[in-house]
Amino acid sequence: MACICMKKLSLFVLSYTFHGTVAIIASVCGCVTVVINLISAPCIRENVTKRYHFFKKRRERLEVLESKWNDLGRRLYEVKRESKGKVVLKSFKNFEWLETAEKLMKDADPLHFREQISDINHFYEAPKCFSQYNAGKEIEDFIGQLDAVHNEGKDFLLVDQSVVVGRLRGSSRTRLLGEAENKIKEIKGYVTGKGFQTIRVHGMPGSGKTEIVSAVNDSILNDYQACSMASSSPSTLPIPGNSPRDHFDKVIWVTVEHEGTESSIDNLQNKIAEQLKIDLKTAGESRADTLANELNELTFLIILDNMQNDFPLKLIGIPVPTKENGCKIIIVSRSLPVCLDIRIGTYVKIQPLSSGEAQTLFEIEAGIELSKLREDTRANAKKMIDEWECLPFTIIWLAQTLKELKNNGGSHVDHVVAWNATFDMLKESPDILDGMNEKAFNILKDSYDALKEETKKCFLYCALYPSGHLIEKKELVEYWFWEGLINGNERSGHIEDMGQAKKIFYELIRAHLVEEIDSPQDQQGLLAVKGKHRMIKMRNLARKMAVHLTNPGQFLIKAGEKLPHAQLHLQQEKYLSGVERASLMTNKIRAIMEQPNFSNLSTLLLQNNPIIHLHENFFCNMPNLIVLDLSHTNISTLPQSASYLKKLTALLLRNCPNLKSLPSLENSEELLLLDLSDTPITKLPDGMEKLTKLIRLNLSRTCVGEFRAEVVHALVSLEEVLMITNDDSVAGSLLKGASSIEKLGFLSRLAILQAKFPDVEAFNSYVVSKTHHLYKLKVYLGDVSCTHETKIVKGKSITQSD
Repeated sequence: MACICMKKLSLFVLSYTFHGTVAIIASVCGCVTVVINLISAPCIRENVTKRYHFFKKRRERLEVLESKWNDLGRRLYEVKRESKGKVVLKSFKNFEWLETAEKLMKDADPLHFREQISDINHFYEAPKCFSQYNAGKEIEDFIGQLDAVHNEGKDFLLVDQSVVVGRLRGSSRTRLLGEAENKIKEIKGYVTGKGFQTIRVHGMPGSGKTEIVSAVNDSILNDYQACSMASSSPSTLPIPGNSPRDHFDKVIWVTVEHEGTESSIDNLQNKIAEQLKIDLKTAGESRADTLANELNELTFLIILDNMQNDFPLKLIGIPVPTKENGCKIIIVSRSLPVCLDIRIGTYVKIQPLSSGEAQTLFEIEAGIELSKLREDTRANAKKMIDEWECLPFTIIWLAQTLKELKNNGGSHVDHVVAWNATFDMLKESPDILDGMNEKAFNILKDSYDALKEETKKCFLYCALYPSGHLIEKKELVEYWFWEGLINGNERSGHIEDMGQAKKIFYELIRAHLVEEIDSPQDQQGLLAVKGKHRMIKMRNLARKMAVHLTNPGQFLIKAGEKLPHAQLHLQQEKYLSGVERASLMTNKIRAIMEQPNFSNLSTLLLQNNPIIHLHENFFCNMPNLIVLDLSHTNISTLPQSASYLKKLTALLLRNCPNLKSLPSLENSEELLLLDLSDTPITKLPDGMEKLTKLIRLNLSRTCVGEFRAEVVHALVSLEEVLMITNDDSVAGSLLKGASSIEKLGFLSRLAILQAKFPDVEAFNSYVVSKTHHLYKLKVYLGDVSCTHETKIVKGKSITQSD
């Protein structure tokens, strides 16, 4: 047994001795291998000391590599920051440098070498020497590359404007819904095609005009960039469909500021000069000429965003684009102003989103599906979206604001519960909603500020109507006229046809504050003529803004709120005394039993209410009342206090089915309009002979018969007499009999006449009796009616056949 143990021990010693010998031999061989590699081909030409340096200093050089790597990283960031959004000429190789630097940063990452480099502590680890040598050599190579690329990068730390073709706007396509993509393609087609040199993109504020044109700008510049990187052709931007020589040397985007015409043009010139690298201060010629001379050397695309005023291009210094010079201009504006020295090639109108598209955008921005909300919450959300005009800008802002309110409203485990709670909070906190509305309609504030002062006043007057109300142009213009907001001195014919009124409507419509609506029927029940806009409607946001812009206490607006009572007693007396215009129209008010102190009130609109009674002293504290409208009410008479309305210019009581009488109007000597049409009143009020300034008297479809000759003599300013009746049993006209016909001859300023003549002879008797200046004539001759809009020449009669 002992013998066997001794044999095993001898074998173990022998084995250990053998393996130790092998290890020693291997170590020696490893060292020899390193030596051979250090001095043998193919690197025999390199200095042995230098190669040994790769191995010996590998850890120290790794620290140097890390420092150089960090230096290049910082330079890469700086060049990226300077190059961000800039598309440059192909000759300026910053993007090639960026690609090279990014690849080198990845390949030379020090972490990769930290895993390779290790210490050699034992002689038998000598085989690792070769791998450590290779790592050291690779580190040294990368240090040289990092140095070289870092030094090259200094040329791109400043991107000079002279090499910049244009700047990317960074448009977000995720927010472009509906027709936006089609509009982008359409506008880009106009820019890259030969058909049009100038494109006008217009639409109401917040509709996404700038975002859409930004996408066009980016698409054109991205095409250039792709072309530059893929082709070795000259550094120009080929335009699809054109010859290879066609290109844009410069794509210039300018957002126009409006601080007065002169300063706006200066600011516009400075922005263009900056992108052209021109110093206008040192220019020897005029600013406009300096810009024009530079631009004449380029094929340019200029985009003028937020263009509100009509600036002639020559005044700015922009050459007129032509097919010969290949230049293009895109003008982005809210309305349709026209640069005086160019002809707009084509127009592209950007419409608001549809209701469904606006809801989709809200869901994207808010991160909630409306279908998951409570039914009442979902209804409130849809209502808010529609009230905010389905404009992308306002919908995005609404979603983000509500999302912020939700996040600040406390922690809710359930996402849907949190949204329901947010809308509940809005119901309980109207101040929050008012603040949101104020920020939203600020997008229209610039449009309002650009209006003329008289137009601003007329616009604010529109806020007296209920939200969404279709306003008859004729009625609105007459309110403006009776109130004195527009001047009637230049008037000839209908008040609504005044040139001043037409200009005001044009301003409001082009500013997108109101929109024209085709009325389904006119006042006579006739079908509306297509394209004849007889009505307008205030946009929801515009009305909210108008209500907000009225000075505190200036307007009292309770129109269309279904109020059963006027609730004037709930208003502070100090507040009422400052109110200038009050609208309680279209409610359910049956009586007003208060005596309000409206000492500054000029307009009071109470129409479309079932009012049957007013307090006897209701008008006592309204010394400045100018316009009073009680049409479409159940009033039977006015209280006696109405007799003291000395400044009243318009009294409207049309379509009051219970009206029987009126108090004396002898004190209302400023009255211009008295409208009693479609009422059963049988006689005119006392004091008519005092109404020497009366312009219009409307007694159509009333029961008023002849009145005294002295009254006719007194109405020396009368221009319109409207007395058509539908009831043959009632005289309904002061034209009954020869004496009455003769009375009309005293009305020398009469321009519009609607009346019933018993027969042709009676009409001819009127025509030949005096000199007339009729602008419009509508007569009933017996049972036949005719309308004639022309002047009637003195002495010319008509025959029965006419």
